[in-house]
Amino acid sequence: MVYEVAKLLAEEHEVHVFCHHCPKAPNEEVMEGILVHRSKIRVHPHSYFRRFLSSSTLPFVLLRRRFDVIITTDFFPPIPSYVTAKAKRTPIILISGGLFWSLLKKNSDLKPENTRFSEVLARIATRVRWIHTLLLVGSFIENRYHSINYDAWIVVSETARKELVQIGVKRDKIFLINMGVNLKFFDSIIKKEERKRPTVGFVGNLVPSKGILDLIEAFNLVLKEIPQAKLVIAGDGPEKKKAMRKSNALYISENIEFLGLVNYEESAKIIKSSDCIVIPGLVEKLSLVLLEAMACRTPVIAYDIPVVNDLVINGNNGYLVYPRDINQLSKRIVRILLNPALKEKLGKQGRELVEKRYTWKQATDRILSIICRLVFRS
Repeated sequence: MVYEVAKLLAEEHEVHVFCHHCPKAPNEEVMEGILVHRSKIRVHPHSYFRRFLSSSTLPFVLLRRRFDVIITTDFFPPIPSYVTAKAKRTPIILISGGLFWSLLKKNSDLKPENTRFSEVLARIATRVRWIHTLLLVGSFIENRYHSINYDAWIVVSETARKELVQIGVKRDKIFLINMGVNLKFFDSIIKKEERKRPTVGFVGNLVPSKGILDLIEAFNLVLKEIPQAKLVIAGDGPEKKKAMRKSNALYISENIEFLGLVNYEESAKIIKSSDCIVIPGLVEKLSLVLLEAMACRTPVIAYDIPVVNDLVINGNNGYLVYPRDINQLSKRIVRILLNPALKEKLGKQGRELVEKRYTWKQATDRILSIICRLVFRS
């Protein structure tokens, strides 16, 4: 979201983006008109400690410059950005995808018989004995930095707006702005060689909350009805080895292709070349893959959870399945794979929804109107 909106804003405004430092990236560069500044502390995507250290250097950089408005995103940058904004008397906006840690804690507090999500937490807890303490600390910090006195909050879903209201944020200071998709980019993507086998796609991090093991179990049932079907998995993470072991144990590894990490263009090709994209995640903050699939006219099947059910209209542009209902998940996959007309219908309606409500131009125009309101207010 940051890149796409910043790129459009930079066409007529001066835009600076301060971000973490990734290996081999320069400290500063200009990308499509955006002035990019990277922290000198290199970070790993899964290292919260190094991300915290990197974010703590923000005030020293921001205080040397003057901005009309500061926009910050979660997880670590908000506090340093907020301190700097108040010191410089600059309006500040928080972009929030929702209370992720609070949702994890809420599910962990439920009794096992009341939530299927507890199984995922139990898997995490086997490796991290202090998981509940981590969730408690994470949700405490998250609630505090979300509820401090920003000038405005931008959320990407109705679910996120409700969460902020519940922790005390004034509703009239919260603005719902839908995420977008670069339609020109996806229209320019050429499908991989026409697949002769019905193909199911998955694009995402292979972590417990993304449900890759559920998908493999469901795909095993799919193969009983469509033996020639194929599952393509793009992504990496701690669940990859378990997923590969599970596919071997079920004797279906020949029907599953693990691609590992792929670049953005490659992931777009996978989405466009699949008969359906399955997203069996139990917790989602942003669901760009769903929008990208709809942009490609590829039907989506996902668990019926907050944020996702803001985007997927069951039976219209895809299917929603009760979380961890493996049988239902497999039936929905089979239904799409065996029905080309249904696949085309769902894909077409998904594309129409994206064109109507989810473009970056629409998102950028709304963000610019909020910025102007804050900068020029009396």
